[in-house]
Amino acid sequence: MKSLNKRYLLLVLTINWLVVTNGQVCVPDHFMKHYQGNTAVYTGKVLTTPQDDIVTCGSTLKINGEFLDATDGWITKLSPRGSILWSRRYYIPGFNSGGFYAIENATDSSYFVTGRFGKYKKRQDGSLEQLDAASFLLHIDKFGNIIWGKRINQYIDDSFLSSITKLRDNNFLIAGNIYNSAGTKLLLLNIDLSANVNWYKLIFSDSSMFAGPAIKQLNDGTILAAGFTQKNGRNNTFLDQGYYFMKFDAVTGDMITSKGIFINTSFPDVPTGHDNIKNIIEFNNDTVLLCSSFSGDRFFGATPGTKKGLLIRTASNGQVHKADGISLVSPLPGFRLADANFIDGKMNLLLDNGYNTYYAEINRGNQVINQKAYGNVFSLLKGDRFIGGNLRNRIYYDGRGQYALMGLMKTEDDGSIPCMETPAQITTENVSSYFRNGSITTMFISVSFPFAFEDFGGIGRAEYNFQPTTDCIATCCDNIPSDTTHREFCNIPGYRLPDNSYVTETGVYYINTKNSNNCDSIAYYDLTFSFKPKIDLGADTCFINPQPIVLKVDSGYTNYNWMGINSSNHSYTATNSGKYTVSVTNLCGTTVDQIEIFDNCEFPVYMPTAFTPNNDGLNDVYLYPPLNKNRFVSVRIYNRYGQEIFNSVDPSKGWNGKFKNKDQPVGTYVYVLQILTLDGRKIMKKGAFVLLK
Repeated sequence: MKSLNKRYLLLVLTINWLVVTNGQVCVPDHFMKHYQGNTAVYTGKVLTTPQDDIVTCGSTLKINGEFLDATDGWITKLSPRGSILWSRRYYIPGFNSGGFYAIENATDSSYFVTGRFGKYKKRQDGSLEQLDAASFLLHIDKFGNIIWGKRINQYIDDSFLSSITKLRDNNFLIAGNIYNSAGTKLLLLNIDLSANVNWYKLIFSDSSMFAGPAIKQLNDGTILAAGFTQKNGRNNTFLDQGYYFMKFDAVTGDMITSKGIFINTSFPDVPTGHDNIKNIIEFNNDTVLLCSSFSGDRFFGATPGTKKGLLIRTASNGQVHKADGISLVSPLPGFRLADANFIDGKMNLLLDNGYNTYYAEINRGNQVINQKAYGNVFSLLKGDRFIGGNLRNRIYYDGRGQYALMGLMKTEDDGSIPCMETPAQITTENVSSYFRNGSITTMFISVSFPFAFEDFGGIGRAEYNFQPTTDCIATCCDNIPSDTTHREFCNIPGYRLPDNSYVTETGVYYINTKNSNNCDSIAYYDLTFSFKPKIDLGADTCFINPQPIVLKVDSGYTNYNWMGINSSNHSYTATNSGKYTVSVTNLCGTTVDQIEIFDNCEFPVYMPTAFTPNNDGLNDVYLYPPLNKNRFVSVRIYNRYGQEIFNSVDPSKGWNGKFKNKDQPVGTYVYVLQILTLDGRKIMKKGAFVLLK
């Protein structure tokens, strides 16, 4: 019997070893992690990269902002299993608040990010006055470095670019809204990888608003845009509240279908409080599923703001087939759908009641076949969306309200994670009677100039610090730690990492070599790029008045030497005429520069009286001699007939005695010289010289 038990144990251990090493199954494999930041973060969108990394964007409260709620843009990148790869805040000089709305894979190793930044002033009543604002598109690399930045050139202070979707032809569709006194317009921009606009559409109705567009490219290639709509009636009434459903040709932007899906209500004096479309799912039987939340026929103001999750099944033309509500059997009446997906023939739903996050699986008959409540998750976190990719069953969490929090959960295939679970009671009901189709009136608006993105630089970055905490973990996947490699380089433009990434900026970089179980093996590279100092004291100058002259070179070096005296200051105050010298040294070399300061600002002008362009190496070119102290602007040379035969704005380039590549005759020529005195006054000098052979 003992021998049998030993053989059985050996068999089990062998099977487990094979399972783990072959990378087919990793059981158990779940974890919950949360991340504590240093200022509140607000999640906009979350992206899954081709490498299964997670990139989340949004905004974060500024440190010492000009007003209480001022924000910066914020992006954080996590490895597939939740290791922080980098986290940064982004800001634009001249704007005191802003953030990011959406993010999308631009290439396999770079991302597009849309955002809006503005200049605001706090009024006495606490509201904000917008002084300036603009929408931006950034192209960033896998390490968060800016490849380029662009800003929209139309409706500059009214535009909100809330989503970006990569299309199957490798173009991108940016969707958003134009909000102004003329009404809420739906904006669609089709761009290429270089942000050239292929087409744009501005859709408007004089009676309805089209807000919060969700975008989906359908199997037939057309583009579906769906979102929140309502029509304002007289006496503060709300008519035709619900959703718009619009389809467009992806190549031309021409509209194919427009339809309304309206909520039947007996209370037109209050808004119904329905949510935006969270997701669009297409089935193979000409059915489209719109995922949202609503509260029946009247407004529901309690947390979380709606009563039920909502799944509306329509035909591909927007005709409603059926609507199902998902609610919680509990004393707490509110429920909201955060995200939904369709995998392996069943709907997976992520829901929240304002206090806890829930998971549910629904079959084709809209029956709940599996449900989980994650009641043991840190109470200030709420489930935000499912994370796609090859490493499945991951959920991203953001903070409830104004907290510096985010989280990442990985469950088992059935959504279970025992360390976080509490009992759940979720039910579904047919709510089709609340919805009806109707027409919506749309018109296209043309602007006087085409939409385009203009180059924009000067985007600032700073690190954003997160402290990770593992709340629970049960996994056969061991992350492999790696020490940080420190490298310093002198006078080279860049460095190629082992994964073939080429980097050019000082910073901390990473490579993640995942094993067969998708375990993290992250190696960090702390790289410093240094160059021989580049300094410039400028051209010789003069004391314009008795005031001293402050000489400056670039800051950022550790040591400066002014006239033989070491200093940590990159500036020096000159009070007397004479020559001033500075030298700067770093690991990559020493650079010396000199300037002379004069008491006088204007000097005599010296020009040659003759030259001999005979190619003997002596006086072959007529030019402005370097011994002159006045600053050269231009010179023109004329022959005896008054014909201009030479001009130059470069003092190092003189006349070689030719005109139209022909030697000019011996004789007298006239120069007209423009110069600047050292204090910037313009002077013109005329004179004659002789060409000799």
